[in-house]
Amino acid sequence: MDDATKALDPVAFMEVMKPRFCYRLGRLLQACMEAGHDVKLVEGYRTARRQKHLYSIGRTIDREQPTVTDVRYSKHQDGKAMDVCSPTLGYAAVQPFRWLAENAPRFGLKTLPGDRGHIEEAD
Repeated sequence: MDDATKALDPVAFMEVMKPRFCYRLGRLLQACMEAGHDVKLVEGYRTARRQKHLYSIGRTIDREQPTVTDVRYSKHQDGKAMDVCSPTLGYAAVQPFRWLAENAPRFGLKTLPGDRGHIEEAD
């Protein structure tokens, strides 16, 4: 049984990620690095149990925490989403996320306005 409180290692779970998404993400992240922005993988594939846990944070698990996600179902569960952040500034970085939002559509991907660092397949 998985531990819903811990993110799965994004590299170890690449085999459950969708190949088309991985290809597009790889191209996007390569271009991002070439533009001078360093990002690291945080969380890719997510079980339904983990998604339910994240949805509960701020609602029932720990009401003192801000909510982590507004959705009960995520493209993470389909292997079509990845969270990234700056290795030095985490989610406080501005430029890498701005660059990713502006350039993700060129690769068939998109970011979500209220979810910094989230990249998913645009379909």
